[in-house]
Amino acid sequence: MTRGEFMRRNRFTCLGFILAFMLFLPCVFAADCTLDSNTMDRGERKAFIICGADIPTRYVLKGLSEANIRIEYEQYLKMCGIGLTNPGLYLILKAEDNANTASLSILNAETNGIVCKGLTIEVPDRIHVKEAALEDPRESNLPLKILTIKAGKSQDLSQAGTGGLSFPRGKWPSLSLLSGEEMKEIPAKLKESHSIKQPLTCSKSSIQAVVKVQGQQRYPAKIIISKVKLENGQEKEGVAYVNLPSPAWASAMRDEDAKFVDVNGIRTRYFEKGRGDALLLVHGGQAGETSNAHNWEQNFDELSRYFHVYVIDRLGQGHTGNPKTDRDYEEYYQRVVDHVYGFMKAVGIGKVHLVGQSQGGWPVTRIALDHPEMVKSLVNMDSVMAPDDPLGRSMPFMMYVMFFVNPDEGTSPESIRREMELWSYSMNNITDTKVKDSYTATHLPKRNEARGQMIKHRMNPAHPSFLALKKKAHEEIKAGKLKVPSLVIWGYNDPSMTYEVGIELFKLMSTSNPRSQLHLFNNCGHSPYIEYPEEFNRLIKDFCGRYATVPIE
Repeated sequence: MTRGEFMRRNRFTCLGFILAFMLFLPCVFAADCTLDSNTMDRGERKAFIICGADIPTRYVLKGLSEANIRIEYEQYLKMCGIGLTNPGLYLILKAEDNANTASLSILNAETNGIVCKGLTIEVPDRIHVKEAALEDPRESNLPLKILTIKAGKSQDLSQAGTGGLSFPRGKWPSLSLLSGEEMKEIPAKLKESHSIKQPLTCSKSSIQAVVKVQGQQRYPAKIIISKVKLENGQEKEGVAYVNLPSPAWASAMRDEDAKFVDVNGIRTRYFEKGRGDALLLVHGGQAGETSNAHNWEQNFDELSRYFHVYVIDRLGQGHTGNPKTDRDYEEYYQRVVDHVYGFMKAVGIGKVHLVGQSQGGWPVTRIALDHPEMVKSLVNMDSVMAPDDPLGRSMPFMMYVMFFVNPDEGTSPESIRREMELWSYSMNNITDTKVKDSYTATHLPKRNEARGQMIKHRMNPAHPSFLALKKKAHEEIKAGKLKVPSLVIWGYNDPSMTYEVGIELFKLMSTSNPRSQLHLFNNCGHSPYIEYPEEFNRLIKDFCGRYATVPIE
């Protein structure tokens, strides 16, 4: 028996041993308390993780309120991080405008003994300038934005130009001032309409800067202002925060635009837009999880310029009905194929381009094998169809996400956001709306019913029923049965399925299918279509468009 076969056949036993070992380790290897970051600015809301072998479940935090730092969220962690065996705390802190450097200690609530001490959170002596905005000049195709910072009461920004602005790196988009050469490329009409004369203009009441933005992180970007003059004549550094403008796709898939159709007795929600060849986007996850059609909101409008786009809530997810019987759950992986195929029949799709992400890769691949006459092209993205990794490189990540991210009492918006960050690499396009929607979904009765059934039947991609189905599909692919043009897309930094297994999937398909391609997204986690939507949309347009009834240029 190979190592891979052993892991597959004994998946739950292995998980049990690994979990027990990981839980035991903190008792063996004690270590001092550590803080993953030791600075924050006034006005900043920031997450921190503290690790320490002796942190108990009942604890007291000391030293934050005294420094005018407010605790907005706290969560005990049985393991403080992936590959880190000590317990810890996940804190979201907010520094008030009068905050100072804090010396944080953790006490055992039962014994009052000190568990951690001397954890310093440095707060620089900067003035919080509260009003800042980024404007996206729609009349320009250039990658620039107009940054405006307005002085608060008793603040003078006229001297800020002498030292300029600086843009620290962090979990926010990267800003930089335009150079002189780049300023020359701005059309005269745009300069006139926005009163742009140079990259940075400062007055007593405001600062205007022309900036480039890299990244689509939705956290407020931090800006350090070199000089803010106060009413008493003092000059200090200032700090301001600014959000990216709301993206165009934010309202792409409104709930009121959803449609419903009966698919083999299952009420199924879907969205539809565009003209041309049918393109069906199939999200990941499984019944009882929070993934749904809205996962594709970054792609829906743009792809509908070239295709007749359909996006569905898969069986037991979103607002689509759950499997009806115990047997439907026992045969879940066959039922999800039947459901996607049944949807195509129900809405009258004759020929289609299929795109499946993660667990969504299974039904689209099975349909391409069974009904090649209906499928014009196939895309697998970070797909469950990849061969198993015999080295188990993603095991620590999956264990951590399953057992250690959410509180024992249930999910919270903050723990959901943290899980989204763990699946991502760039942290692009993690929005408050997505967090809110996912949190709301965890409280839907139908979601909890489906989740309970999936747990009851131990139904997940490691279940023997799915492993048998996947093995059969792999054998058919090796035998040359997958004849449709096939594209494999993978995030190079996917923590749940390493890029190596993505390459193995491509090798499997390309052996007998010369119309196979592979595309890796660098600096990208499990969801390239979310992290880099513009590049993903172009890739789908180019690949699927090549095989459209009327090829798309």
